[in-house]
Amino acid sequence: MKRLVSVFLICISMVLIPVTIAAESIKPNTAVLLEPVLPGVVFFANNRPISGSLMLAGRLSTLGLAIHFQNQANDYMSAQKAAENADLYYGPGLMYKDPYSSGYKSSRQFRKEADRNLAFSNYMVFTHLILLGTAVYNGLLFVDQEKQRQAPVFEIDSALLIAPTGPQDRRNDNLPVKIRIPIRLDF
Repeated sequence: MKRLVSVFLICISMVLIPVTIAAESIKPNTAVLLEPVLPGVVFFANNRPISGSLMLAGRLSTLGLAIHFQNQANDYMSAQKAAENADLYYGPGLMYKDPYSSGYKSSRQFRKEADRNLAFSNYMVFTHLILLGTAVYNGLLFVDQEKQRQAPVFEIDSALLIAPTGPQDRRNDNLPVKIRIPIRLDF
């Protein structure tokens, strides 16, 4: 039942999140704050739907796989405890039905499977956190770009006369040259 609910929630969120987000109306600062809860919102807010969709799919799949492997690890740990109790009652060396395959395993093999699934779950959580960090970092870059776009621009105009450098230079030195240097200051 837990698996069915988690798969259902993942499928619903994959459909509803991109539809319900009005990407242009979310400011970059708000998108960075929403990123841990709504995967990919930073990219959708910055008008990058492909990157947002990939981030959404990556984060939801790593979260779903982490839950899946954690559930399998719990089932294998339970099977291991049951096999150890049966070994105490019936004697060691018996093989017991694997809950996820058609084979039989000993209590030691159940423990190995539980540890393997727990490691996979930890890898998925770590990958999920890496993707979250990447999205938040990109969000902070987008916030900085937005600040630079909105910063006031001060222009310096100066008139310079270019003097001839030698006899081969035939330029007219009476025309002033204007140099424009845009300077952005962050207040």
